[in-house]
Amino acid sequence: MVNKVPEAGERTSGKITVIIPFRDEEVSLENIIRDLGDQNYPSSFYEVIFVDDHSSDGSSDRVALKIASLSNFRLIGSPAGNGGKKKGITLGIEKSNGDIIVTTDADCRLPMDWLTSINDQFQNNNVIKNLESYYPVVGDWKPRMNIALINNPAVKEDFQEAIQAYNNS
Repeated sequence: MVNKVPEAGERTSGKITVIIPFRDEEVSLENIIRDLGDQNYPSSFYEVIFVDDHSSDGSSDRVALKIASLSNFRLIGSPAGNGGKKKGITLGIEKSNGDIIVTTDADCRLPMDWLTSINDQFQNNNVIKNLESYYPVVGDWKPRMNIALINNPAVKEDFQEAIQAYNNS
């Protein structure tokens, strides 16, 4: 199946937010910034949020420099005393504007049709839109695992509560 790139004014499943929590990933960040900037998905239909988890290797400066000209990319930092990957994802969700939230690791490489594929899955109702299906992912974070969910207020709140409960366990 060929993934269809939406055109201006065409119906999509909604704006996609990509959240990338990172810590000391200076070497990897350039690739993922390039991969996300080269997506064949219109930039007005997605945003990218990098969440710096108190990096000490220049990662944050590198991201800021590389995304300066990309209006749909943002960099936020975790507040002092509030670190960790799960908390970074929670912060990214809180700051997101998308209807679909996707996370990935800073050292992943993404094909240029990655976001188009995600949109297609939502368009074709191939994604389970039930929060309970995501609890095992929250409880078992794995490298390179992507999470996608509908970003409606009720699901967003439940997902944040699930992450918070996991952080406190």
